[in-house]
Amino acid sequence: MDKILTMALVLFTLTSFAQTTRNGLDKIPKKWILLEKDSIGYLVYDPCNGDTPMIVIDNNYVTIYWQIDAPSKYAIMKFTSQSGNKKFLIDASNESGSIAFSVVIKDGKQKINLWTFQDIKWVMTPFDNRNNFRQVNNPCPAEMKSEKEFLPVEF
Repeated sequence: MDKILTMALVLFTLTSFAQTTRNGLDKIPKKWILLEKDSIGYLVYDPCNGDTPMIVIDNNYVTIYWQIDAPSKYAIMKFTSQSGNKKFLIDASNESGSIAFSVVIKDGKQKINLWTFQDIKWVMTPFDNRNNFRQVNNPCPAEMKSEKEFLPVEF
């Protein structure tokens, strides 16, 4: 009887945690794209080699799409919204280990957010907002050419 009660409590806790996580995640954009900054302002940069980095939240997973490397996918363990929805935290893990994402709104009007994870700081915007920024393409028509240099993250 104790085992049944314990299992029921564990199942209830996991179900309510999943529902809370799902409800919180429903309120944030699911697809984010990296912004770079130059002397004029923020822009979406399409590099010559690889793709523009992105982060996608889907089905309780966070997937980091790197510029060149294969994507990294993490199962979301915990989602927390703080400071009146101006900051959220995601704890996630995969077979390689755990990762903590911190996302802070830096400019609500322009939808500029600072994503921090591991030793990385990415200034990002929701994917649907990308057209509100300059688009810079480095096509490399004949051979590789130097990528553009950007200003460091200021936050």
